Amino acid sequence: MSKKIKEIIALIVLICLLVASCGYLGYLLMPERTDFGAQWNMFLKEPNGSVDVLVVGSSLAYCDVVPEIINSQTGANSYVLGAPEMTMPIMYYYVKEALNTQSPKKILIEATSLLYEKYMGYSKVSIGYMPFGVNRLMA
Repeated sequence: MSKKIKEIIALIVLICLLVASCGYLGYLLMPERTDFGAQWNMFLKEPNGSVDVLVVGSSLAYCDVVPEIINSQTGANSYVLGAPEMTMPIMYYYVKEALNTQSPKKILIEATSLLYEKYMGYSKVSIGYMPFGVNRLMA
């Protein structure tokens, strides 16, 4: 094998290691999100199949929908999975990801998301806190 080919292979390996380590460090150093909705860490701690009603949407969803009231009036366990200025394309992938662990009987979609453009100011944040996987990459 020529020296040139060895250098190219070494460069490719170096780039792959750099990308992998940056991704892993980003995952380790990203603070847990505890405000402005999109609390995936808490959602993933819910027992599988325990959510009867899933509410998905922008800040209007997590500021105005109170799961405890839904539970006390209907007996249905609900969860609000929202993010600021959540757009419809991101909402689609949020629902797809949520269905990996939950099987809600109803999914309520907060409709002001129809008014947002494809990407808004918080789109990067909303996607960044999703669990790593195909749905996050597609969003």
